[in-house]
Amino acid sequence: LKNITMDFNFKHIGNCDVSKLIEKFNNIDENVWLGHQYRQNMKKGKGTHRNTNSIEILWDPECLKNLEIGTKSGNYDLLEMDEFFDSIKPLYEKEYGDGYFLHALFTRLKPNTDIKEHFDRGESLTLSKRTHIPIKTNPNIKFKVGGEEKYMKSGEIWEINNSGKKHGVINNSNEYRIHLIIDYI
Repeated sequence: LKNITMDFNFKHIGNCDVSKLIEKFNNIDENVWLGHQYRQNMKKGKGTHRNTNSIEILWDPECLKNLEIGTKSGNYDLLEMDEFFDSIKPLYEKEYGDGYFLHALFTRLKPNTDIKEHFDRGESLTLSKRTHIPIKTNPNIKFKVGGEEKYMKSGEIWEINNSGKKHGVINNSNEYRIHLIIDYI
């Protein structure tokens, strides 16, 4: 594996059906959102993710370092992720070639808050492709990368330049924003 050089802010990969995920999130227990606090408590990020909650899917602190597939959490089965990953894998293979989903989690940004602009760091982030799939969003929520702002619509798959350029999110709405973040190698 080699470091990836990216000369873009956003790259549209394709679209997928997120309707089953939306239905599941409409009925999910709030405690599921509160079970994963690693990103919110990171000292390196100086509170970058303090306005978010996360649900682990394929994740553990070591997968970010060793490039092995993250541990499947109990939420993986709860949200029926095998079916979802099977449906999007052809889009990733078409764009990037054979590979695997290294790391995945859902992140929820609270209403009328933001994620301050920041750079992501770590070897896995320079070797993988970081994509965002908006699940619940609206036009008052803007993702910003390298000074460019974009409203990412539900079901769109976007690769972002997360390690080469500053990025952040502004939620100027009264609704939660939910994204699925996937790292693909």
